[in-house]
Parts: sequence; structure tokens; C-alpha cells
Amino acid sequence: MRHEVQIDAPASDAWHVLGVGFGTICEWSASLAASELHGDLGVGASRSCQGTGFGPFPAGVVTEELTHFDAATMTFTYEAREGLPPFVRHAGNAWSIHADGPERCVVRFEATVELAWWAWPAGWLLPRMIRADLGKMTEEMKHRIEHGTPHPRAAAAK
Repeated sequence: MRHEVQIDAPASDAWHVLGVGFGTICEWSASLAASELHGDLGVGASRSCQGTGFGPFPAGVVTEELTHFDAATMTFTYEAREGLPPFVRHAGNAWSIHADGPERCVVRFEATVELAWWAWPAGWLLPRMIRADLGKMTEEMKHRIEHGTPHPRAAAAK
């Protein structure tokens, strides 16, 4: 699944929230009750996220490890290491932030999910189940970057 969003803020603001703030994603995402960075920010560091449910993924703790982190290019990639539901064999996400002038940027991410063989027949449902929650998450991210405060939905969830 690929997604792109225009942000009315400098790329450095988006990088601060998404890259530098990798471990504090719960501050702007209503679908997370808590998150914590483990280790020094960079390749090999991980975060644990206490989710309240997202698409077909039930509430629980997922641990994600940074496999790529480059502040100069404002890109990072992570893979889920623990806590995935049994029907998911692998999940990861690659993020990039691109300046679009001094006060605008584009945030792109590409999530990959590999299902267990027995879940393949339901594979066409996964994007549909995620789409609504993805829209909310994107709205919350955009609000946090543009306004410097959590989206009202995320603030209310805390």
C-alpha cells in the first residue's frame, strides 16, 4: 500500500515529528495508547507500540525495528519484529519526506504486509479494512506537523 500526503509545513518539521519522533508516534496517533523507543535512534533501534486496533489488526503491542534511518535524506524504514497477528508473516513500512518549497513538503510511505498462506483468500480485504483507519492516521499526522499539536481525536484518545 502506497500513500502520499501534502503537508503545509517545512520538510524539517515533518522529519522532526516522523523521523526524530519515531519513538513518540503515540503522541499524534489516536490508534496508539503508548509507544516507546528502545536504544539510540538509528538502524537497530526499535519501538514498541501499544495499539488500540487498526484495520484488521487487533489491539496489542507490536515491536518495530529500524532497518534504515537517514536524516540527510529524511528516509527511514522499519519492520515489525514481534506482536503481529498469526495471519501476518511480515510487515514493514518505508517513509520519505520531500521538500516542496520552503513551507511545504510531501510525506510518502509504502507499507508491505505478507500474509500467511492460509490467509491469502482474504488478502483483497486487507487494504479495504485499513483504508478508513489510514485516512484517520494521515489526518492526525498532518495536523500534528502543520499545527504542532495533536489532532483533537488523538488528544481525546489519551
